[in-house]
Amino acid sequence: MFEFNGRYDGSYKFSKDSRFGFFPSFSLAWRASEENFLADSKLISNLKFRASYGELGNDSGIGAFRYLEFFGFGGPFIDNASVAQTIASSGLPDPATTWEKAKTYNLGIDIGLLNNALTIETDIFYKRTSDILTTRALQVPSTFGASLPFENIGIIDNKGFEVVLNYRGNIKDFNFFTNFNMGYAKNEIIDVAEAEDVDPLRRLTGRQIGANTRIGFIADGLFLTQQEIDDLNANAPDGVYQTQNPRPGDIRYRDITGDGKVDNEDRTFIGNNTVPEFTFGLNLGFEYKQFDFSALFQGATNFDMYLANEAAWAFFNGGKVFDRHLDRAQIGTDGNVINTNASYPRLTLINNAVNERFSSYWITPGDYIRFKNVEIGYTLPQKVVDKIGINRLRVYLNGRNLVTWSKIKHLDPENPQIRGWFYPQQRVFNLGINLEF
Repeated sequence: MFEFNGRYDGSYKFSKDSRFGFFPSFSLAWRASEENFLADSKLISNLKFRASYGELGNDSGIGAFRYLEFFGFGGPFIDNASVAQTIASSGLPDPATTWEKAKTYNLGIDIGLLNNALTIETDIFYKRTSDILTTRALQVPSTFGASLPFENIGIIDNKGFEVVLNYRGNIKDFNFFTNFNMGYAKNEIIDVAEAEDVDPLRRLTGRQIGANTRIGFIADGLFLTQQEIDDLNANAPDGVYQTQNPRPGDIRYRDITGDGKVDNEDRTFIGNNTVPEFTFGLNLGFEYKQFDFSALFQGATNFDMYLANEAAWAFFNGGKVFDRHLDRAQIGTDGNVINTNASYPRLTLINNAVNERFSSYWITPGDYIRFKNVEIGYTLPQKVVDKIGINRLRVYLNGRNLVTWSKIKHLDPENPQIRGWFYPQQRVFNLGINLEF
């Protein structure tokens, strides 16, 4: 089987020399199960190999008329004791702005066994998005005297796979099914117009999208004694290992440059992205005579949440505390930490500048499994409903968001908001009746 498509698109957002683009795609498949050597197979009922390639152009999110420079009135200023009006530019124009382009490659196999009682679908994909509209802000100093134009210079790669397994069977009156799906996807920044002399500790090229929001210090546990702090200060070049005057019970940060002190040069990428690399789900159920049952589990892994402020810090803005704050570093009469395995820094009623720095200490793995939905129902036998003059009657009980297994407590791992500012998931139970007349 073969299919070909071609699009020729134009957009008013681009100049006449860059306005149009041709985007082809094709797919090819071979259903091997219909060949003579498999046509009579009792095991393989379906076997199909698939391959596809496609290109698409994107102009969404791109402002109109990027190839023109506009002027408008800005703020006033005083000139010789009189008020003068300023005129501001919209920024340098770019007449070469054109489509963001995505090229996607896909290989897949569909397998059906035992008269399609068991089916397997697998796909492997690779996608390169190029000509992404961005600026060269990472290549020029902040003293550059103009607003940089957006240009088609960014490149992002995405790759991954998907697997779906289905099985249906029956044992006399007992019919059952199960469905399992899993997906993996990871992106990588190939080109973001970054200067060549950027410190490798903070270089975005080769990282994932959003990595620039996760640049901070690496936490090395807590300071346990004042002597430990004094020794580090004594060996520091300026007599200060870590600023903000830490005390026992405060977070200790790693000197990754090895210069004997902790400063902004010791910041690097911390934790995984907020977008899961693996997602999975399990749906199962059965029907037995008049009863039916179904359940859904879902989950994700390989992602982190950065929790701070109200979501993590004790007494933030005069607020409350969580149970985890009971395991804080407790200070003895000698000024040192008593419980050396404490999982939280010492408590303070005011903001602690040492402990509230952006660091790996406040990163929590976001991996979770959620019992998303369950339902059980009972349908009255047909001979019973016929006597009471209706066509069908089913009673059911279901629940949503019943249990979540995760290291993240009090918050929803599906919404990685740093301060927990979102409406929480609700646990809902329903008791209902379906009537058909």
